[in-house]
Amino acid sequence: MHQLISIMAASALLSGCFDGEFDNAVSTYSNIEPEVCEGIYSSDEGPVFVSACQGVGPWTVYVHADSHREMTAYATVPLEPGERPEHFAFGGYMGNMGGYNNVIEWRLKREGGEPFATIHRYRFPDPDDFSRAREILTVTALRADYAFESCHVGYVDATDLPDANVLARELADRLSYTFRCGTDYIWVIDRDTPTIEAAIAARQED
Repeated sequence: MHQLISIMAASALLSGCFDGEFDNAVSTYSNIEPEVCEGIYSSDEGPVFVSACQGVGPWTVYVHADSHREMTAYATVPLEPGERPEHFAFGGYMGNMGGYNNVIEWRLKREGGEPFATIHRYRFPDPDDFSRAREILTVTALRADYAFESCHVGYVDATDLPDANVLARELADRLSYTFRCGTDYIWVIDRDTPTIEAAIAARQED
């Protein structure tokens, strides 16, 4: 039922219920290079290392790195140095031995407005050919009023789709603003469903 409501809401958005709402949406950028981030937690178990990086406005980017992957979370509530980041919803599994690009794209409804979503490129070895890298654009909703302040909205295959950046912005602008973290279906835009309309149609057929 929850997924059906999610699909209906997405269809409503695409049919024009929010026409003009994001016509003035813009991007701004931050980075997670080591020199602009601060290590706040580490553990030999894993091992695990978490750093905090300045985001946009009140948002901080938390980067969780272990021996297999990287994950990110966004929050407006700061962590104290040494505090274990248990109350953050770090993004889900994205591929072994991978990591995020240093640059994060933030989507704002208008110039100078508050960010409502981010787009972040993740690279990992192709499981079918380790000499080849695959890339996914991760679209994350920012929800300061939720218990978990961020969650993944969808994934855009940046290896197979040449217009992946445009598609990721469209996904962020049209579907993330009303996305319900922990309830709604996470969208996938790839070779099989290369547009948002195709992804929604595929879900309606299931």
